[in-house]
Amino acid sequence: MRSTLAGLMIAAGACALTGCAAFAPPPPDDADVQEWMQQQSDEAGENDGVMTGLAGSAPASDEEGTRMDFASPTDLSAIEFSCFGDDAMSIAISSSSGDQGEGVEIKDLRCDESPHRLDKSIGTRDLDSFSANATSAHGYGAWSIVLRP
Repeated sequence: MRSTLAGLMIAAGACALTGCAAFAPPPPDDADVQEWMQQQSDEAGENDGVMTGLAGSAPASDEEGTRMDFASPTDLSAIEFSCFGDDAMSIAISSSSGDQGEGVEIKDLRCDESPHRLDKSIGTRDLDSFSANATSAHGYGAWSIVLRP
């Protein structure tokens, strides 16, 4: 009994030291990811803006991400974030209006619960630009944001 308990403790310690990498899901198929990203663009309305990107493992706020500049000040009625698979992602979003800008990072958005409405998280009036980037705990995945006027 003692040797079984000791073996379990050693295994748990090894898992803690290695981050349990053996339990991470395998990377998604590239073709499936590309198809999902195209579907996100296809499903958006004619007047909606769509941003898509691949997620890495660096903190979302550390990367430049994707930026959309508007031809004239734009009001958004909704910002919807979706991600591919059943992982969780963190997203860094920012918007600018004139010389004012604001940003926020939202953590642990479950991909299998997409889409997530983010319009209460950040300014959505008279926008000149909108930026986004996402990161995945496993270091891979895809994300999409639909900006609805």
